Amino acid sequence: MTGILYRRYTQQRKPQCCPKCRKRTLADILYKDLIRDHISFREREQLFSGEFVIGGRRMVTGTRAKEEGYAKWMCRSCGCEVYAANRTECLVLTAG
Repeated sequence: MTGILYRRYTQQRKPQCCPKCRKRTLADILYKDLIRDHISFREREQLFSGEFVIGGRRMVTGTRAKEEGYAKWMCRSCGCEVYAANRTECLVLTAG
């Protein structure tokens, strides 16, 4: 096989449209275990309005959730997942 089977899309900010199908249907992924975690009324409204989609389980380490390696946004049309790129430190050179 000579083609790319899966392409991982990464962005630093939430894109305006899906990088794959170009529709404006990107939603934040809400990582909750539906059995154990409580979904608040506000989160429920955001799910029904399409701002959020339910994701899978996330790893919890101590009191903070480890969200590295998980997609941040998902297209509601084609299912494309977009990952949040880590902000790299940039070097700013000033002329002096």
